Amino acid sequence: WSDNIYRFSTMSGFSYYIWELYFSQQINLLIGKKNNFELGFGCTLPIVEPIQDGSNMSYLFFYRIGYRYQKEDGGMFFRIGFTPFSGRDLHPPKNWPVWPWGGITVGWMF
Repeated sequence: WSDNIYRFSTMSGFSYYIWELYFSQQINLLIGKKNNFELGFGCTLPIVEPIQDGSNMSYLFFYRIGYRYQKEDGGMFFRIGFTPFSGRDLHPPKNWPVWPWGGITVGWMF
């Protein structure tokens, strides 16, 4: 790990969706210098969640595999990836469905 090809990054934040407030935490492994292969895992937990008809999820797990461009000295970064997520259904049959997803991010690193 001394050559700085392998690095970790973290992300945390809040999201809001139709009367629901969530907190997310994620950890990523970056492999590369400027052009990175990115692997990640995270969890989203409800902070405020309305009572629904029994179809809600208590928490979501999400995964990341993708490409990330980021300068070593910080500043703007760009990433694109496949980000499937899963969650435990709180009501019978209490299964773990998985939904395919993807995303593009433009952000600032400090």
